[in-house]
Amino acid sequence: MTESRVWLGEDGIVRIDHGVDPELSLDLIQRVFEARARLCPQPHPVMVLGRGRPKVSKEAKAFTQQAMVARMTTAIAYVADSYWIRNMVKLYLLFDTPPYPAFVVSSEAEAVAWLKRYVPKTGNEAA
Repeated sequence: MTESRVWLGEDGIVRIDHGVDPELSLDLIQRVFEARARLCPQPHPVMVLGRGRPKVSKEAKAFTQQAMVARMTTAIAYVADSYWIRNMVKLYLLFDTPPYPAFVVSSEAEAVAWLKRYVPKTGNEAA
């Protein structure tokens, strides 16, 4: 069974690492969402890391489209190491567009550059 790691980076981006060749079931995606909610109860951008060939259940995909997930997600970037997987995710997003901005990239640096505009302001930033 796949176990995923969830953490909040110093840059304000929630990271989810599903590991290599993950099997993303509804149960796993629900546990990841619960971990996100405990870690960071306010909406934040999310970077999803995965290597290899992910398998995602229909129920897990449907869960990510729910309103409660959308309320917690300001944007999402999928980091995929494979050209083929990036294009498959892009195709999926074309037909099942999530209710928040979504992007597919090839590196964490590219994801950070894209997601940082969606990090909520804390009020501590200089004007």
